[in-house]
Amino acid sequence: MIKIQSISDIITNSSSEVFVIETDKHSQVADFIKSICDLFGINMYEIMEFDSVTENGRVGYDLKCKKGDLVIYSTEDNSIPYPIIHLIEDLDWCSTPAIEDLNIKRINRQHLG
Repeated sequence: MIKIQSISDIITNSSSEVFVIETDKHSQVADFIKSICDLFGINMYEIMEFDSVTENGRVGYDLKCKKGDLVIYSTEDNSIPYPIIHLIEDLDWCSTPAIEDLNIKRINRQHLG
């Protein structure tokens, strides 16, 4: 996996998405999203990639990120289905025990193109 350090590290083609998630439980967040994708019959690894931010900065056009944040980005144009986009966006305000255990403090999404 490539470590994201700048905008050039993200595929910025038409209709790409990038999410920056402040959490210390990267693998648990990825596992949770994978389980949702599995319910939809979607291979998560074909539509998105996960990485950790290695230094403070920005991704996308102007999305702030901090060292240790989790970044999720689409692998190609329109690869993340709309229901999955909304699910990821809404993880920080859901209050079920399983989601609270993910320790998500902040989620920001940016549409790239």
